[in-house]
Amino acid sequence: CWYSLDNGLTNTTITCGNNVTGLTSQEENNTWTVYINNTNGLIGSDSVTFNKDTIVPVVTLNTPTNNSHQNNVQNYSATFEDSSGIVNVTLFIWNSTDGSLINKTNHSIGLLPTNFNYGIEVNLTSDNEYHWGYSTSDSNGLETFSENWTITIDRTLPEIVWYNPIKDSNPITS
Repeated sequence: CWYSLDNGLTNTTITCGNNVTGLTSQEENNTWTVYINNTNGLIGSDSVTFNKDTIVPVVTLNTPTNNSHQNNVQNYSATFEDSSGIVNVTLFIWNSTDGSLINKTNHSIGLLPTNFNYGIEVNLTSDNEYHWGYSTSDSNGLETFSENWTITIDRTLPEIVWYNPIKDSNPITS
């Protein structure tokens, strides 16, 4: 009896009928095969194929930049990476004052890309400071959440108040 963890490139002899323990699988696809032969030289085998994924997706926020001040519609974008493929991304935006959820936009990804940029346009109409970030999950169900970034929305135009001289008054000359 023998087994292989790499499609026959390396074979390890074992005692038939004994359990084999302590084997280590690799990330992503694995095929483990056990072989047996009889006294007539006939060989039988059985295989199991499985996927191992212990690495959570990576999310890198792109725009709007952290701690920025904006006054218009923003495209909240990030880069998503995972070797098994991304299946879902969700944008979250919170009011930084009271922690209330202002926006939650979920997007299911169709083709399971492994590395891509994605953005969701949101129009925040109230002047305030907000925190935002993305959650994502991969094709094996592993989830992660990005760091939170801060954006300040300020649509109020500054006001100029004239004290002295008074606007449109006659200038003083001497």
